[in-house]
Amino acid sequence: MPLEQYIIAFYFRRNKMKDEEKTKKQLIDELTKLRPRIAELEALESKHKRTEEALGESEGLLKAIIESTADGILVVDKENRVTHSNTKFAELWQIPEKLIKLKDDKKLLNYVIDQLEKPEAFLSKVRELYKSSKEDLDTLHFKNGQVFERLSCPLIRNEEIAGRVWNFRDITESKRAEGKLRESEEKYRTILDNIEEGYYEVDLAGNFTFFNDSLWKMLNYSKNELMGMNNQQYMDEEGAKRIYKIFNKVYKTGRPSKGVEFQAIRKDRVKKRGEISVSLIKDSKDRRIGFRGIVRDITERKLAEEKIKASLEEKEVMLREIHHRVKNNMQIMSSLLRLQSGKIKDKKTLDIFKTSQSRIRSMAFIHESLYKSEDLARINFSDYTSRVTTHLFSMYGARTAPINYKVEVKDVFLDINTAIPCGLIINELVTNSLKHAFPDDRRGEILVKMRVDKRGKHTLILKDTGIGFPERLDFRETETLGMQLVTDLVIQIGGSIKLKREGGTAFTIVF
Repeated sequence: MPLEQYIIAFYFRRNKMKDEEKTKKQLIDELTKLRPRIAELEALESKHKRTEEALGESEGLLKAIIESTADGILVVDKENRVTHSNTKFAELWQIPEKLIKLKDDKKLLNYVIDQLEKPEAFLSKVRELYKSSKEDLDTLHFKNGQVFERLSCPLIRNEEIAGRVWNFRDITESKRAEGKLRESEEKYRTILDNIEEGYYEVDLAGNFTFFNDSLWKMLNYSKNELMGMNNQQYMDEEGAKRIYKIFNKVYKTGRPSKGVEFQAIRKDRVKKRGEISVSLIKDSKDRRIGFRGIVRDITERKLAEEKIKASLEEKEVMLREIHHRVKNNMQIMSSLLRLQSGKIKDKKTLDIFKTSQSRIRSMAFIHESLYKSEDLARINFSDYTSRVTTHLFSMYGARTAPINYKVEVKDVFLDINTAIPCGLIINELVTNSLKHAFPDDRRGEILVKMRVDKRGKHTLILKDTGIGFPERLDFRETETLGMQLVTDLVIQIGGSIKLKREGGTAFTIVF
């Protein structure tokens, strides 16, 4: 029923028309006067209804928000009565359902408090907070190891504290992660501070953002002085330019750089030799934010290296001089034999002198090659073989005129312990070919060939196109000194020797 009709009906019932003497017109006039008040009451009723609807919506939204949050929420008035709590609160505190159904505030709060490691301290804090209008943030530690972040806010009504709103967030895992991170950082820091090398981190401009104890001690700066200082400030000008190029290259390519040498200048102006490695630092979004690396003091090492180098150079000069003198002495011996042979008329005796001379000369060539070589540990056997062969052809003079020779030795390097026996073997076998393979000015060719396979095995071939080694003669059982010497020398270098008689004579030696 509309409010106006309701009021009219009420009005008539109340008066029961007892004033019968009033006319209908008078009644209508009175009702007309009541209409503005009726309209006002209707407006108030409509406003009240809208307010109730808005309040209902607000309460529903607030309840939905509170229930959807990941935090546990508890509202307690100043008489310790629980006025509200969300589902998450019950989950976080593991409150039994039967306790929630009892709606016993005292038992509920006691259950909550009993779970804490230090309940008395918590209660003392609560009593303080109920006298305060400030927010308070703290952590709660549970007996089972859980950790909550607790926020308490005052509930104000009519400018008075009516209670407090408690917000609880489970931070157990984050606290554990923080603990592990802290432990890892401490471990990392301990390791860095106990290594001899200096560790550094700089921003993209080269300013120090982090370093270990070894670095500031190495550079003789204090921690405060070094922090924020540009890393090029402790380098000489040339070193600073070189390191800048290295940092720029690492920035562009993303590839680390290792073992870059530079000269460091300490705070006390003492110069040190340093070695630095550089790599990029990137953030979680893969953006370049700086550089890190290791700085080593290599002063002592470089001094030691320089001493060793100087000592080696000195010894190398001495060794060259020894080889030179040995070569000279052998040449003297060879010359003496040559001079002595000039007075010998007997052909056999003269041949012995010439053979001895060629043997001495072949060894002298070894020492001469070492004296001239840049590497005293190895001899270029290609050059050596050519010299020995040329010398032998020259030595035997006119007898060698119709004989050609070929040397096919390339990229073969031998140490002195192998080169001398090999040189003597070549000397003996080439001499043997020159003396016996080409009688009566017979034409032909002598080949000296050596190769090395991938496994490091050497194969030496000495071949001639002469009359061939006698069939009835075993080269291992001959009475001649030359072939006995060849057999012994092959054993000395750990090799094997084979003879082929087809188309001349071919000795193959593998070692």
